[in-house]
Amino acid sequence: MLTLSHWIYICVIVSVIIAMVCRRDVVMICLLGIFLIGFAYTGSILSSLQIMFNALLVAGEELFDIMLVIALMVAMLKSLESVGADKIMVSPAKKVMKTPTTAFFTIGLVMYVAALFFWPTPATALVGTILMPVAIESGLPAMYAAMAINIFGHGMGLSGDMILQGAPNLVAKAANVGTAAVLEKSAIFSLIAGAVAIMVTYLMMMKELGRNKSQSAVKPIAYTMEEEGTPLAKTFAVLVPLILIITIIFMIKNKIIGGGATALLGGTGTAILISATIAQHKGKSMEKIVEYLREGFLFA
Repeated sequence: MLTLSHWIYICVIVSVIIAMVCRRDVVMICLLGIFLIGFAYTGSILSSLQIMFNALLVAGEELFDIMLVIALMVAMLKSLESVGADKIMVSPAKKVMKTPTTAFFTIGLVMYVAALFFWPTPATALVGTILMPVAIESGLPAMYAAMAINIFGHGMGLSGDMILQGAPNLVAKAANVGTAAVLEKSAIFSLIAGAVAIMVTYLMMMKELGRNKSQSAVKPIAYTMEEEGTPLAKTFAVLVPLILIITIIFMIKNKIIGGGATALLGGTGTAILISATIAQHKGKSMEKIVEYLREGFLFA
């Protein structure tokens, strides 16, 4: 039987969707919704205020592991940026970006892999800064480069989230089911939906390039080629992907999923964070690691 609390909940959800469509923040709507639901259920303003606080506390307890692993991976990426290893890790992709087609799929695939490990938003800054100028120089329109980054990263990478497993874990908790069931289905769904979106975008791009070849011949954008990198940067550029690949193999072999996978990747990211910070900053590493963690938690 639907009660007043249920109807208020439905109205709040609809309001959240409308706000998202209008590109407005939804935090205030959710807070007011919690208060109204609490008041409808208890009939007491004091109890409703307590419910509003306790709801946030429960949400924090449920989501903290996800926020923590995001914070640690972002902090790790910040430490790799200070070393210079982040740019070296993705720079080999430049060599195959010769045509609009190769540029489109290369920048997308690199973004997808980066999003799986570092989360889409930090990965966008990394991949976009390094590969976007090369993609545009190869003849790929800037709009389609941006579309490739978003479809592969924020689309497929975030919806599937097969490595960090934050999104599937969140959905599993909300549905009160096992993470394994959600992970498999969400991975299949994200790959199918992503493949359709990618193919449609690619066909649109080729149609546009074929219709107006003069516009597709974009003038090369001047950019500074990255330096070769220090020996330390090269070392971490090799070790970090290797360590992460070994971690994934270990997860698959031992069937580690859900919270266990999140904890393992978070611990691995923390170890890399500590190593990179000490190697780069030495005596100042104790202060620098706090700075990186602060940036990570702020983002998370």
